[in-house]
Amino acid sequence: LIAQWRVKDLGVFELGGDFDAERWTSDRIARGEWFSRGRERPSKSGREVRKGAQMSPVARAAASAIGWSVMLLWWTGLLQIRPIQPEEWAGVVDGVNYGRILGQMFAVAYWPVILFAVCRIGFDLMRVIAGANARLTAAGDILFGLAAAWGVLWIWFWSALSPVIWVGTATAFFERIRILIDRSGGQEASLATILMVVVVWAFAVEVARIVRAGARLAAGADKKAA
Repeated sequence: LIAQWRVKDLGVFELGGDFDAERWTSDRIARGEWFSRGRERPSKSGREVRKGAQMSPVARAAASAIGWSVMLLWWTGLLQIRPIQPEEWAGVVDGVNYGRILGQMFAVAYWPVILFAVCRIGFDLMRVIAGANARLTAAGDILFGLAAAWGVLWIWFWSALSPVIWVGTATAFFERIRILIDRSGGQEASLATILMVVVVWAFAVEVARIVRAGARLAAGADKKAA
């Protein structure tokens, strides 16, 4: 399967190695790969340009593994000179100490996020080795989507942020949005409402991801692979 990879698939690994962007750019300019293209061949249409820029499934799997690796290094503090201090990211807003809330959430979620990222990296590497099989990818998207959705539910119901954002009914949800739009609820209400909407939106995104992955699993095809 590795022998079947295309050249542009292998190019993704430059992102994870000793990639010198300045040298890479200057080499291509020197060889006339960019500025001479318009003179050598007819210009491509917008659709052709977008199609040429699309990454293959194997390349997307490799890019995902690299991205999650960077995220894992950041989360564990290996990319910072000093450890992550969530308490410094936010302050007190009308009596609500969002910095302390973030600190408590970070402490609880630290190891689960590490486990999630490690599993995701391992799965993406498995996708690369397997040639980004469509059903394997879809099954993984369902599992990781369920895990992410559970994480969002934890934020909504059980995290330190829950008392600030939780509402029990759809009526209360839309009422808080109305107050935010009218800007009559004060700074605390506005920030809490924004966070509430973000969490609900994140859950909806994960549900949609699971549904799409289920459809791909049933069809055994990846639309992006075309």
